[in-house]
Amino acid sequence: TVHILKPEISWFNGAVKSAFDGSNRLVLELVEPPATVSQKLFEKLGVDHSGKTLRSKMSASEKATYEKAMAGLGFPAAPFDRYDPWAVAVTVDVMALTRNGFDAGSGAEQVLSAAAAHQKKRVEGVESIEFQLSILDQLPEKTQMRFLIETIEDTQDMKNGMDQLVNAWAASDPEKLGILMNEGLSDPLIFNSLLTNRNANWAKWISTQMAKPGTTFMAVGAGHLSGPTSVQTLLSAYGLTATRLQ
Repeated sequence: TVHILKPEISWFNGAVKSAFDGSNRLVLELVEPPATVSQKLFEKLGVDHSGKTLRSKMSASEKATYEKAMAGLGFPAAPFDRYDPWAVAVTVDVMALTRNGFDAGSGAEQVLSAAAAHQKKRVEGVESIEFQLSILDQLPEKTQMRFLIETIEDTQDMKNGMDQLVNAWAASDPEKLGILMNEGLSDPLIFNSLLTNRNANWAKWISTQMAKPGTTFMAVGAGHLSGPTSVQTLLSAYGLTATRLQ
């Protein structure tokens, strides 16, 4: 999936829709809780309670890059000073996408969840939002800062970058998609924390599900299905082979 898309993009058809209709349940990375719950958890984990401001923890070069990028995006830096670097990275990323015509309500997970509700299909998550946010919150501060700087640099050409990504996704080009999705994750610790480790968990989970009756439609972010540590590659350790549907 791509978690946030433009409303006019059509993809829920053909083999994807047939596979969905033939399944007994939908499994996502997580089942989105109410917005109030998500926001409360984000504030709990994302706010720096040490009293230090975000910019006070930056080097001179990081601060200059950060303030220039935020000014270019039209985002005032001061309101973000109380947050951890990872929290600012996530927030700015979503805000920039929204400004470029992308809509969280049009993301693949939202479309699938609505279809599941219409068909009275059971919906489950393999992770919780607290788990996902904790992955970022537990990264070393230096790694979080690198993640933030790379994110805001990427947002300056976000429209072009996201258009390329979505085009590769829509064209079923996993190799190109993997390069585009993961090139911003230059730090091995971030890459392993956000992708490889979770992919390994999911592959193990899938292997146990294959021994149970029923048919599951599982949808996860496109970055997890590309590259040498993709979910389908790791499934081979359990004697499972993934077959691509055209």
